[in-house]
Parts: sequence; structure tokens; C-alpha cells
Amino acid sequence: MIFFLSLILVAHNCFLVAQNSDAYVPCITVADCPPNTWFKIYRCEKGICRYHKLWIV
Repeated sequence: MIFFLSLILVAHNCFLVAQNSDAYVPCITVADCPPNTWFKIYRCEKGICRYHKLWIV
């Protein structure tokens, strides 16, 4: 029983790590990038979507 619970926790933690990673999205124009948010503005630079963080004080 403990073995199965530990497997579930490991799988859950791997899912959380995978969710927090920023993948490189290929793009041709800025329209191919994800939508801008309050804290990130996306730009298409050298065929890859990159974001710039906004620091709101």
C-alpha cells in the first residue's frame, strides 16, 4: 500500500515540475506566441517565442 502511495506522489510531483517549465514555442510572427498576461509580454525572436517579465511595483 505504501509503495503505491509513493508512486502516486512521485507522479504528481513530476506533473507539477512539468507544468512549471517554460517550453520554447516556435514562431514566425508574434501571433504564433501565447497571449500576453499581466506579467509576461511575448515576442517572436529568432523563430522562438520569448517573454519579458513586467515588474509591477
